[in-house]
Amino acid sequence: LAHHPPFITMVQQNMPLSMEALNDISKANSARFARAGASLTFKDLGFAVPLSSGETKSILEPCSGHFEPGELVALMGPSGCGKSTLLDMLAMKKTSAYSGEVLVNGHTRDARSFPRIAVYVGQEDVMPEYWTVREPVKFNAALKTHGLKTKIEGEAPVDLLLAAFGLAGVADTYIGGSSVRGISGGQRRRVTLARGVAAQASMMFCDEPTSGLSATDAELCVKALRTIAKALNVLIVVVIHQPRLEVAQMFDQLVLLAANPGRMCYMGPMAQAVSYMESCGRPVPEHVNPTDYFLDIVTPGLRLDASEHFAAMFKQHLAPQILSKVERSLETKGLTIGAARRKAGTLRCALPQAVPAVVAPQVGHHLAESLGTCRDWFDVARGLRHLCGRHVHGLWPSAAVEADGLRLHLDHSARPRRHAVDAHLDRGAALHETRDFRGALQ
Repeated sequence: LAHHPPFITMVQQNMPLSMEALNDISKANSARFARAGASLTFKDLGFAVPLSSGETKSILEPCSGHFEPGELVALMGPSGCGKSTLLDMLAMKKTSAYSGEVLVNGHTRDARSFPRIAVYVGQEDVMPEYWTVREPVKFNAALKTHGLKTKIEGEAPVDLLLAAFGLAGVADTYIGGSSVRGISGGQRRRVTLARGVAAQASMMFCDEPTSGLSATDAELCVKALRTIAKALNVLIVVVIHQPRLEVAQMFDQLVLLAANPGRMCYMGPMAQAVSYMESCGRPVPEHVNPTDYFLDIVTPGLRLDASEHFAAMFKQHLAPQILSKVERSLETKGLTIGAARRKAGTLRCALPQAVPAVVAPQVGHHLAESLGTCRDWFDVARGLRHLCGRHVHGLWPSAAVEADGLRLHLDHSARPRRHAVDAHLDRGAALHETRDFRGALQ
């Protein structure tokens, strides 16, 4: 990153990295910072709670929608409209039962694999006050990233995130707290968002990341999120409350909900929301923030309340279009979560055809061919484990295979049931090491 002039300039000014600069860096390092794009579809998603009388109270009426990778989506509405409930259901954080289904790339969301591509950023910033700004971002990246990948990439992804969120200039400053002086509240919130992005997920769900921040800090947060969404192809869904005009214009999609009960009033491009309100007979007055006006007309009890009108107009005009879009996404299924993650693997080693011929005399042609078809470091590790497990009683001499900077050493130790497998670059940097297969071999 030090070779990119935009990165140096932004660090010196302690300002967020622009989308153009981040695009240049990510294109030059596409294999290192790639994300597996994933679309999100929800159909008839609703939530209700049982009452003591035996009846149920609807919190969010069934709704449907579809979001594409790389979009920045705003969930807006008055208090009690169910926007946080909708976010929790989409992020698979809702523990109570709810109706409807959520799909990823047209496939039913899998409870085991979905957390690997999605990250949830709550409202609370919980971090040790003696941590520096760099440490929580690096910590989250290490938790969600394979150790081998972390060793190869180093801290380049962390530096990139710190620059994107305007934190490079305070990377070594304490987070701070009640007893330690540290960074500002706006910077602290940006650290929390950077921790979420550090997980290298394809989807990000943020619950009111701008609450309690000044207008300037809120704009910096949303600007950084938009930069990440566009440059790294990450779908980001944000619950936000009355953003100012400059912040609202950064969002691609708007989901507007009415309260009592939660109902859809608008779902579509943010740029077309004003014209849609005008077509419904409620134009936005001059010199008025459109987002303020949107909330005024969907909040029950206010003078401008028109929530019933807009809920009816949504069912009549927008709901059929959204349902057809949902159906198309179900028909044109994309990759599953597992396939998408494998496709976006960043450590393709592409072992050459010479590998089977070199290893075959020692381990047999069948297993040698399997090892030669490995696509990445994780497949190599699995192949070597399987290889050692099948030949617990055999002896083979040391063999070295060099391919694209990869050298595999298969050494037989003094004990017949213990083998050491080391994979490292020719430069000598250790990448992956598994020293004892004794338990697996038994």
